[in-house]
Amino acid sequence: MRNRRRLPKAIGVTLAVALVAALGYAGWSWFAAPEVPAGFLRVPGRLEADLIEVTTRAGGRLTDIAAEGAALAQGATVARFAPTQIGTLLGPAEQAVRDAIAARTAAEAETARRRAERDAALDALNRALDLQRRRNPAPAPVEARRATLDTAEGNLARATAAQRRAAEAVSQAEAAVAELRAASAGAAIPAPRAGRVIERAATTGGTVAPGGRVATLMDPATLRLVAQVPAEAAARLAGGAEARVLLDGLPDLVLPATASTGPPAGAGAGTVPVTLRVPADRLRQLPASVRPGAAGTAWLRLDRDAAWPDRLAPR
Repeated sequence: MRNRRRLPKAIGVTLAVALVAALGYAGWSWFAAPEVPAGFLRVPGRLEADLIEVTTRAGGRLTDIAAEGAALAQGATVARFAPTQIGTLLGPAEQAVRDAIAARTAAEAETARRRAERDAALDALNRALDLQRRRNPAPAPVEARRATLDTAEGNLARATAAQRRAAEAVSQAEAAVAELRAASAGAAIPAPRAGRVIERAATTGGTVAPGGRVATLMDPATLRLVAQVPAEAAARLAGGAEARVLLDGLPDLVLPATASTGPPAGAGAGTVPVTLRVPADRLRQLPASVRPGAAGTAWLRLDRDAAWPDRLAPR
């Protein structure tokens, strides 16, 4: 009997504590979260950027590698290594150059042949047109010559494109050989594009296999915040709509941005990805710690006539 009398009291105390905690959290959330003015939308997002994988053709032991956060120009050295397997890779690479040169020579010959065919077809058409003007015969021979010329022009265009691809293949094969030969004396691995080092896949003294990844760079100019926005709100955004980006951990930073919508996230998802892009001059001012995957907040102006609150003035 005594236990029965105490049970409701225990439940009441528990509910009271839970209610106080819930009210306390609601009150904290109300005052901690900034109010969203009419005509605006606030949604969470994540930073994305174009990533550049830096690999090496030849395996070897790394003797140096750029630090994380380092900003590198295109062609700057990402890492240096002492090769271990150059000999086994150089022979096939040199054979690839010879094969590419042979293919280019064949493509050049094919282009010359197709050009001669085109020239002959053009001459035949001109003769047919001249005969038509002087004798006024039926137009069938002229139309046949035009069809032949059209075919010859198409064949020449395809041969020219094939020749261009063959020339590019030679350049790529020769570059591979040059890289391997340079590596035989201790090579530098260049950055294929300008970027910032955001991850090192190996450390000094470590060994990298042929074709292995050495580091990952981020192109800072492509840094953007992507947020999932309710479809009905996204429909109110015009292309290039004014927006703001706030980054977690950088509370004093408010970045101006322009917003653009992408295709819906999926059937029935009800959201649309919105990309916020920050001007290049502001991106260059960001600290090196800012990288893809970081959380942020997108502020979107749905009403063009709404005035931005002072707390969201760019700074």
